[in-house]
Amino acid sequence: MDSSHFSARSSVSHNSVLSDVVVESSVPSGAVLNAFTEEIVAYEKMSCPKGIHVDTLDLGNSDKQKRNSNLHITGCKARAVFNWNTRTRKFVLKVFDTIHNHELEREEYKHLSKTERQLTYIKQAFIVKVASVNIGATRAHHLLTGIKGSYLLVHSTTIDFKNLFRSVDGYIGDSDAQMLIHKMENRKKHVYDFLFDYLVENAELTAIFWADEVSKYNYREFGYLVSFDATFKTNKYKMMFVPFTAIDNHRKCVMVVVGLLNNETTKSYIWLLKAFMKAFGKAPSIVVTDQDGAMRNAIEAEFGGSKHRLCMWHITQKLPAKVCAKIYDETDFKEKLNKIVWNMYIGPEEFEYRWRKLMEEFKLENHKWLTNMFNIRSTWIPADFIDSLLRGLMRITSRSKSENSFFSHFTNSGSTLINFMNCFETAMEKQRHVQERMNHKTIDTVPKLKTLLKIERHASNVYTRSLFELVQKQIFVGLFYCQIDSKCLVEGSEVCIIKESPYVYEMPNKKKKKPQSVDKGNDKAEENDKTKNLIPAALRNKRNGYGEKNVVVENYANEATSIVDHFVHLLSKDEPRLGAFVEKLKSLKKEVEVDCLNPPSKNKNDNLEQLVRVPKPPTVDGMSSCSLCGGTDHNKRTCPRRFEAQDEVVVQKEVCQEEVVVKKKCVKRKLFKKK
Repeated sequence: MDSSHFSARSSVSHNSVLSDVVVESSVPSGAVLNAFTEEIVAYEKMSCPKGIHVDTLDLGNSDKQKRNSNLHITGCKARAVFNWNTRTRKFVLKVFDTIHNHELEREEYKHLSKTERQLTYIKQAFIVKVASVNIGATRAHHLLTGIKGSYLLVHSTTIDFKNLFRSVDGYIGDSDAQMLIHKMENRKKHVYDFLFDYLVENAELTAIFWADEVSKYNYREFGYLVSFDATFKTNKYKMMFVPFTAIDNHRKCVMVVVGLLNNETTKSYIWLLKAFMKAFGKAPSIVVTDQDGAMRNAIEAEFGGSKHRLCMWHITQKLPAKVCAKIYDETDFKEKLNKIVWNMYIGPEEFEYRWRKLMEEFKLENHKWLTNMFNIRSTWIPADFIDSLLRGLMRITSRSKSENSFFSHFTNSGSTLINFMNCFETAMEKQRHVQERMNHKTIDTVPKLKTLLKIERHASNVYTRSLFELVQKQIFVGLFYCQIDSKCLVEGSEVCIIKESPYVYEMPNKKKKKPQSVDKGNDKAEENDKTKNLIPAALRNKRNGYGEKNVVVENYANEATSIVDHFVHLLSKDEPRLGAFVEKLKSLKKEVEVDCLNPPSKNKNDNLEQLVRVPKPPTVDGMSSCSLCGGTDHNKRTCPRRFEAQDEVVVQKEVCQEEVVVKKKCVKRKLFKKK
């Protein structure tokens, strides 16, 4: 008989029997087994060296800080030892000790054992997917519990979910920027007409720019006027997120270009606008930004032929802080100012006259900020843009701020660049889903006409539904509140002068809107931007990918899940047939596991790579580095710098305590002397 043997030792987190007495073995010593039975779990704990007994439950046996773990070594001697008979090729039970020196796990807590709490790949994929819509570990656990119907069916705890997030972040580690570049380069190979550029300074990613084919269509159709603004708190590196926004034919925000910048300097914005020009070849006719000086300098340098307009919403939001509270809150100054600055039907001369009258009325002629705003009025007052096709981009509110608020629902300040990109893609998919839904509404529904005019019927066939409602309102008002004032012949053509009624018309059952909320510029847009089906359906429905993706497999997986859910719903009131269906699934599962030619890897890093969908770049000489100091002979947990910092904190605490004791003694002595 071969002298080699296999041993299996007891663990605190296994078995479901509660007993402190000897449990007689049902398998006598010397019994011959063909294989390991399901009742005997064979494993060996390698964390404790042979011949050394360490009781981790006794906190007094060591001064070293021990890692908090729910699996402890107690020196339990319960074990099963098997000898392998090479002649008969069978296992022979040699030793079977059943005496435990610890309490075994109870049956009611079995679902909380370490084995039961292991996250399956399906759960891991669920956690990563919901993270793309800014759902963290705790909310993901609550969500899965609601889907399953009970905490007992989830098994895993919130801590296990958090540990997966930690593992994903640990897998990305210091390779975050490199993995993002690799992800973009890979997408450039597999996605047609994908634009991508980046800037590296001193081995640090300082800027990145990208746009896909849908973005190029958006710029071609709606890029006459573009706004952009920087927003913060989208990633852990504090890189500014800079989306370029336009308005589509449904009056919705659409993304044109996206950038990430390390800082808000003129140099950074110049690089971003140069990448924009390299990608599209021409600048937009009108660019809308806030009052950032770096943006203004970059636009003057790269978008010389564009009109630079300041966002009125940003300016009007500063009024409460700039104007005296007594004037702003206790008078009608705000209402009168809004009637002037938001009025697009007055010329520059009329605006200047009304502005001076208003300043004289409230004695604000020498107000520094208002005077400065008046001096740069050509960059933000609608009266100076009366000949431009503004499309109401900034007439309702700040579209850039609205878009930044939209993205804030998908991102957070602690995201890595890889996680940020996954969240960004989810946001883009939602934005394009809204476009698809609006297109379907336009095609699938017939609007109700309010007049018998052919022009209204023609407008219903040409315009999208949201824009037709605006045009319909103008047609209806013109029918009843406009009249021909005079007619004349000019160069052989009959010219009619239309006079509008002085009465203000309001649509019934509609709340009266504030002056700054009235969008009066949409009728000035080009007709092409209001027509239907500007973006090809195949392009709108195309899923963005960063590499080769088997769509057929993805569809099969979704279909299989739907079929199982459907059968469960059908048999929910027939318990015997539902049980038989589950047994068939178990049998099918075993057959597939046996016949599977390409089973998924059980390696943790392989699973993380599949979840993140980006391979981790190889480290130098095959060695990993410490994330605290960059050393290659240790990791973050054993880094000397970490222990030095902890020692400094301890010393500081001790010094503070000594100072407190000395002060107390001094106070006591003074009191004693006074007495």
